[in-house]
Amino acid sequence: MFPEEYQTYVNELGETLRTKNLRLVKELHQKWLEKMELAPLPPDDQLEAHIHQLICEFPSLSDLHADSRKWLLEHGYAVHVEGSDEMSSEPKT
Repeated sequence: MFPEEYQTYVNELGETLRTKNLRLVKELHQKWLEKMELAPLPPDDQLEAHIHQLICEFPSLSDLHADSRKWLLEHGYAVHVEGSDEMSSEPKT
């Protein structure tokens, strides 16, 4: 894979995450699945949390970070703290 392809994928992912639309995220994942050797998406009941976690990791989506952190906390998920590796895709117990 070429660096240009990777950058195209990252740009498309950022734009798609911004929509927070599960269907669009799934479509993008399917489009790039083989070329990027992507891991499977989490089950539908965890996908929305996964999207909010990814938003928190994208510097270009910094305007959405606060809302996604709030969503994660309100739904019982651990929130990534900058400079920490701690982030869980499972609800806190």
